[in-house]
Amino acid sequence: ASEATGLTASAQAASAVLFPALDIEKSGPVDIWPGPAFSYEIVAHNSGAAPLYDLVVRDTVPDHLINISNISGNGMLSGSELVWNLGSLNAGQSVTLGWDFALDPAVPGSVTQISNTARATAAGGLSGQATALSQIAFPVLRLDKSAPDMLFPGASVDYTIQVVSAGGAPLLGTVITDTIPHYIINPGGISHSGLVVGDAIIWNPGDIPAGSAVTLTWHGEVDPNIPNYETEIVNEARGTALGTSDSAQAVSGIGFPQM
Repeated sequence: ASEATGLTASAQAASAVLFPALDIEKSGPVDIWPGPAFSYEIVAHNSGAAPLYDLVVRDTVPDHLINISNISGNGMLSGSELVWNLGSLNAGQSVTLGWDFALDPAVPGSVTQISNTARATAAGGLSGQATALSQIAFPVLRLDKSAPDMLFPGASVDYTIQVVSAGGAPLLGTVITDTIPHYIINPGGISHSGLVVGDAIIWNPGDIPAGSAVTLTWHGEVDPNIPNYETEIVNEARGTALGTSDSAQAVSGIGFPQM
């Protein structure tokens, strides 16, 4: 102010107030099944114009998930909850977190999906959550067995086993056992590296993708001294894989020369 002129003057400055914003995304596999490891990913993003403070991400492990591992970003598993204390996150920045898991082989068949929700909080009451849904696919082992309708003493016989992965998940650790029937001798021509073990032929096809099939074969000979009161030869194969099994039979009649 000036006493001489009686004039006054003033000045002011306006400052914009900047705020952070918290976004979270969650992703995981579309389909899961017992056996292999799968992964979840969480992305926390500051979409605002100021830093986030006291950022914490929590992820509750759903029922039926086991073997929790490879927890990124110094996350800790406390009971059934994964916790990341991330501190601050600058404007425009993101942090990616993840962890691995497996599906419990004992999961009931009535459970068809796994829902996993991650939650994030930050100073100022900011919060967000995101969910990933995974459908449960189950393996189904189906065996088909074939042999000639009629056999004769001393004749050769060819056996075929079709191993079908008929479910929505692959067959894991598949083992096929084909018991050599009574009065079938000299087993040979065994495909796929099958081995005679005692009175059976055993194959280890391993993992078979969903929708695929493996054909196993072997041949033998009908014992020339088979008693003439025998009327049929029954051949049974059994298969197992993680979470599934099946068996199949082939029945052949026996013909004898007319005296």
